[in-house]
Amino acid sequence: MTEYEKIIEVLKHLEIRNSDDSYDVSEKLRRYDRNLAEQISVSNGASKICFVFKNKPFVIKWSTYGYHEAMDEVEIYNRAITQDLAKFFPKTGFLIRVNGVDFVVQEKIDKAVSDCSRQDVQKFQRIAKTATDKIVFKIEREFGRAGNGYRRSLDHNWAKMAIVLYGKHACKALCQFVVDNSINDLHGHNIGYKNGRPIILDFSGYHR
Repeated sequence: MTEYEKIIEVLKHLEIRNSDDSYDVSEKLRRYDRNLAEQISVSNGASKICFVFKNKPFVIKWSTYGYHEAMDEVEIYNRAITQDLAKFFPKTGFLIRVNGVDFVVQEKIDKAVSDCSRQDVQKFQRIAKTATDKIVFKIEREFGRAGNGYRRSLDHNWAKMAIVLYGKHACKALCQFVVDNSINDLHGHNIGYKNGRPIILDFSGYHR
């Protein structure tokens, strides 16, 4: 049985529903298998709940209360592949539907910008020292066009790393992709790093 097949069996037994919040899910997991529950952190945001496994290279996401942001990420990731922009996103795919809930599997990143240490920041600043603030402000302005008036300040170190490692052409294409797909919620918890490279880890946007 593969890792995904094992997770699918767990999801079937948990009988998670759209109306369950993170506390409900945590309780179901503990009742199902306390040892397993110790290996999984249940996190939640405005629209999704996530299983973060301590010893697995992926997470499981799903949307709550009938929303569809998790599946939106599957569609957006597939579009990113076709536009040669997948390097900016963790691998994301549909896993299974149980009780009307669509579960999505996503590659685990190393850390979000909000979790970076002082040493991390200093390292990124050294790597990206050739990038100018002028280009960063341009990217931030373009990201701000993503829609609905819901704008976030962009972490400048993250943006400079993107410029230095991926190039201006790729960043320009990313800006247009962010606007086209209304990815308007790129704060420090939703962007981060994988293998020292900038990545967007939550890209469904906020549209409530």
